[in-house]
Amino acid sequence: IWFWLAFVSIGSIYGLIKWFRYFTLKSRKNFIRRYLKANGIDYHSRHTANYDNEMLRTFVDSYCRQDGILLLRIITANMNNVIVGELICALWDNWQKQRQIRIDTLSQHIANNKEKLLDDHDSNNSTLPHSKTGTLSIHDDRYLLLPPRI
Repeated sequence: IWFWLAFVSIGSIYGLIKWFRYFTLKSRKNFIRRYLKANGIDYHSRHTANYDNEMLRTFVDSYCRQDGILLLRIITANMNNVIVGELICALWDNWQKQRQIRIDTLSQHIANNKEKLLDDHDSNNSTLPHSKTGTLSIHDDRYLLLPPRI
């Protein structure tokens, strides 16, 4: 019987190490990347020269997080790959819609505050020159208002 106990303990240790490996960022990104690539989803950021896939990293870290990836892995173990691929694509589409809503809201908020600041500047008659419109740069989920180019 001790052979059986040794076999079960080795199998349990192997399973534990395998699940710990699943929690690394690289493993989570590769898991999602595989299904997005299989379904023809473009997950590359067009705003960076870095090919490290910032959009994919943001999707995995901020939207799915570790518990979502764990749940997707459990579903993968019990379902076929087609269903998991469709689920991941639906999550990606939902994240893209939410992201676009945040971008539109932020653009509107910046435009409103810019008008208010310009009105305050005009009412104070300060000697600072008016600048041309700044550029809204949207890089994944980080937003920046860049100064205008001169």
